[in-house]
Amino acid sequence: MALDLEELKFCGMIGTVAEKEMSASLTDDTDGKFGLSLYAQYIAAGKPKNKREWIRQELKKHFRFVTKPPFGLNGPRFPGGLFLKASQWFSLTN
Repeated sequence: MALDLEELKFCGMIGTVAEKEMSASLTDDTDGKFGLSLYAQYIAAGKPKNKREWIRQELKKHFRFVTKPPFGLNGPRFPGGLFLKASQWFSLTN
């Protein structure tokens, strides 16, 4: 299987936009399905010229916040603990 350099760069840009602009992390996307699905949507949309803006708009559909992205001193903080059960959250904070 040959690697697609454009696909790899695109998926890297997804991670960069998520972390730097939305305080989000894609570390749970270990199999790359999220990145590959966004890449497939990008191709289906006709490869819009401004990749970063297109990615930003798509990520806004997946990472929601009220007014602005959460701020983390030690890196991305979103979605992180938002999807933990109450018992898991309690054990992390104590």
